[in-house]
Amino acid sequence: MENGEISTPWFPSYGFCANRDAVLDQLYDNFDQQSEQLSGHDQSYTQLSPGAFRGRFLSAFLGPQIALHMEICNQAMEQEVGGSAGHFSLGVVLNDGPPFLLNGQTMGPGDVLVLPPGGALHMVSPAGGAILAVSIDTSALLTHPGLAAPVADWLAGLHCAAGLLSAPSLAARLREDAASALESAKGTELEAEVLGHALLSGIVSKLSLDWRPAIHAQTQFSPASFGRFNHFRSQINAAIPDLERPSQIDAPRRSVEHAFARHLSVGPLTYLRILRLHSVKRRLLDPTKAHLTIGDIAAENGFWDWSRFSNQYRKHFGELPSVTRKRLTS
Repeated sequence: MENGEISTPWFPSYGFCANRDAVLDQLYDNFDQQSEQLSGHDQSYTQLSPGAFRGRFLSAFLGPQIALHMEICNQAMEQEVGGSAGHFSLGVVLNDGPPFLLNGQTMGPGDVLVLPPGGALHMVSPAGGAILAVSIDTSALLTHPGLAAPVADWLAGLHCAAGLLSAPSLAARLREDAASALESAKGTELEAEVLGHALLSGIVSKLSLDWRPAIHAQTQFSPASFGRFNHFRSQINAAIPDLERPSQIDAPRRSVEHAFARHLSVGPLTYLRILRLHSVKRRLLDPTKAHLTIGDIAAENGFWDWSRFSNQYRKHFGELPSVTRKRLTS
């Protein structure tokens, strides 16, 4: 992926001249490194589609109360996201194309994700998917004088359950205001904290004005099929690296395959292989495993045929395992 491809109409061109005190903008070729960039959140990534990973993560810190985070990946990714202890996060997609899946439900351009403090979320992002997250201090949001009481009650009642708003006007406002804030952050005329206050006021105003009847809010938005999928997925995760296949799953094979096809677009055995390949890659980059050979690490994760393992690894990550291991000493 070239620099020009790591942008969308809402995601600025890479390397734009910004106020570096407020804006951090970085390209990544390692999804684990990119997963660490969402400040205050706990994230883990699994690359689902084959090929070398290329991504970009941009953060704009607009004072102590609010921050913008924009992310794009060239590969389809499974993401486990844990919310920050002291912040709400509001998320919107930044490009057209295949949808994101949040806890098994489609997220379109007119939807707004609300992840409360300490909340958890399972997300599948499509190849080339871009998303914006606005992180807002909990107290600053819930005590804002412009926040209507019904909105404050709904937000406070989320506890650790993510919410989903069908709110096209609010989603458009988030994208537009984020782009304006980034544009303003290029110079030094406005301090970052001033931009943050303006951004927060705009979000609160739009939430309150559109809450009834324009916004349709959901708190428990996971379809029943996602619960079954998540149960199967936990059993597959438990199969690493001890079992060659997740034969202990207590459901008909067709039911399991249908759940994975619907929620990940890969079969359960393919998913198991992907997880083991990720386990190998992380150990190859782990300094505490430097004494182990690549073959030792592959065997620990159930890969016994070197030629087949090497081909599968190269196909999925876009490089040979020996190239990954060299990064440990570079």
